[in-house]
Amino acid sequence: MKRTGKLLIIITAILSFMPFRMYGQEKGIDGIIDKYSSAKDIEVVKLSAGILSMLAERDNNDLLKDLKWIKILNLNYPYKNKSTYDSLVRDIAEITGNGYEELVSAKDNESDIRIYLLKKEKGNEFLIFTSSEKDCYTVINISGKISTSLTQALLNNEISIK
Repeated sequence: MKRTGKLLIIITAILSFMPFRMYGQEKGIDGIIDKYSSAKDIEVVKLSAGILSMLAERDNNDLLKDLKWIKILNLNYPYKNKSTYDSLVRDIAEITGNGYEELVSAKDNESDIRIYLLKKEKGNEFLIFTSSEKDCYTVINISGKISTSLTQALLNNEISIK
């Protein structure tokens, strides 16, 4: 009887923890961006749904109209604080290891590029693009309805904002 009671407590604890873990994954990339936004050696660009909608209309660009945000973190080399780089790379690896599908991985002597996708209900998806090169480490997070056309445009360097 004691063993069954302990097992029940353990199962209850695990089940009660799961919603928080799932919530944490959804908030994960935002938490990482918020965590590093105030670091002195990281450049941050955030584009909201409002500005993306205006740009889509101005440029007649259907790829941007269904997006909720684009957030970019850029850490230039030489790193003023190597621990910031190490911590950011570790945090990104941890979040992309939890439910994200790796769509693309390309590596050569000078760069390592990866694209990850996390699909949620109602067309809400999260795309994380990482680029590690000899002079910088960049993380791009895109949220919204991620189309194949958008992914291909990103891969072909066809997305630019003027």
